[in-house]
Amino acid sequence: MATRPNTAEDEIDNLVEARLARQAILTRDNPLAPLLWALIDEGVLYRPVAPAEVMYDQLTYLVDVSRRPNVTIQVVP
Repeated sequence: MATRPNTAEDEIDNLVEARLARQAILTRDNPLAPLLWALIDEGVLYRPVAPAEVMYDQLTYLVDVSRRPNVTIQVVP
């Protein structure tokens, strides 16, 4: 809701549900799971878009997911 303050709550719920479904595809135990190679601008790591605890949880999630063989995450300056 922080990035879409004028969006209806039910639409936010639909967006979250879709995002979680996409994440599940990457983390399923399947040899045919798709490959993800993500480049992240270093600046986004310093830009506060949520409370510190939420951002910490998001970064921890990215580190955990990046340990999977089908996921590569690179931070670029």
